[in-house]
Amino acid sequence: MTFDSLKVSYKTFTRLLYVSNDSECIKNIKGLYVFTYALTDYLLNQGDTSILKSHDIIKNYERIDVEDLANNADRRNAIISICLNFPCVLDSIRGIETLFNKLSELVLLIFNIITNRTYPVKTILLSYIGWESIGNSNWYMFAIFSLYIFIYISFRFFKKMESVIPLIIFTLLASCFIDVLYFFELGIWWYNTILCFVSGMWYSRYKKEIDCVVQKNDIAYCRTLLCSIFIFAVLYYGHLKYSPQIMIFTAPIFALIIIFLSMKVKFRSKLLSFLGDHVFSIYILQRLAFLILKDKTTNQYLYFLSSLLLTIIISLLFDKVFNTIERSLRKRNIYRE
Repeated sequence: MTFDSLKVSYKTFTRLLYVSNDSECIKNIKGLYVFTYALTDYLLNQGDTSILKSHDIIKNYERIDVEDLANNADRRNAIISICLNFPCVLDSIRGIETLFNKLSELVLLIFNIITNRTYPVKTILLSYIGWESIGNSNWYMFAIFSLYIFIYISFRFFKKMESVIPLIIFTLLASCFIDVLYFFELGIWWYNTILCFVSGMWYSRYKKEIDCVVQKNDIAYCRTLLCSIFIFAVLYYGHLKYSPQIMIFTAPIFALIIIFLSMKVKFRSKLLSFLGDHVFSIYILQRLAFLILKDKTTNQYLYFLSSLLLTIIISLLFDKVFNTIERSLRKRNIYRE
């Protein structure tokens, strides 16, 4: 098959799959999906992605009717599957604003189906960087994204300096970030754990020296632990009595106490180990369980237990699907250009 015939075939299949309202196309949409999927896979295996980026193909994506996607599950699932299994398809149309607006609207439609809520497209888009929330812990996302950027800046542009300099730069950037969030009067939860991240990096840098001092002998260990607990108690009292902002210092001290305790106390629990393997997905997805079970019961204990159980189930399913997708992508070497 020549390049031109491949291009014509791919253009035809994408148009029939995503755009055409012909009754025969709608009837055979699953077959069209299989052909489009197979042809996309073939093009990638041949290393020819220029067809995917061609103007004619992009025009087909621009003509996608979002309302039609909302009413046609097969067509909606087809575009999601193609983009999920072949990220380069989405990457090839990254600069097309109209398409990204449509994909954002698609996210909105799916979210509405789950939660029966509506949000402006602007809110949906800003939720991806954590500035707005659609039910997720956006403050956490925004803080993490910002800290990752600060790490990149600190260790990318100052990597040739003495090893401690990037850490100092990162600490200054994180501190300024806290000041900015405080200036804009965002909730304290936006920044009260940021110093935990900073403290963790400093501890990692000097872990050998710190552990040597703390574990020199039992007296040194007990003295360090008790001093840490005392400082935490004073700061915590100040946080309750005077200013909530003091919590930004109590959080890293508390984390440090846990580290010191773990030097002597070993927690051997299959349950804790199991939860630890899925802790990130449990934290991120817990809101889904809350939203699903909201107003389903007035018994707070039943609500808590059912939310906990549903959160674990959702998290396990999420991790399983995500791990399957990741293995598939690595097996196919989709990450290549």
